[in-house]
Amino acid sequence: MNLKTKEKAVILSLRSGDELTSCAFRQMLERFSDEDAMNTTCHTRIIRAVYFPVQKTLLWKIASENNICERSLYRYRSCYLAWINFYMKKLSEKT
Repeated sequence: MNLKTKEKAVILSLRSGDELTSCAFRQMLERFSDEDAMNTTCHTRIIRAVYFPVQKTLLWKIASENNICERSLYRYRSCYLAWINFYMKKLSEKT
């Protein structure tokens, strides 16, 4: 399954109100929000652009608006999904 397909699955789960995905997503967002505060990065802005686009936005444009290369954006997106999966696994083990 490619990266975009995985992101679409997460977005659909969030929109459908899946509690596990929502909690995992919030934890991932909080983790990167802390990183933004500590290291003055722009992860939360990228996450919002990828997962909650106001309008259909091309990935190269998201990269350009955040002053990163497309390869870095791909790497970040993979990292975000890895953290979501980590938190989902962690939360499912608790229940």
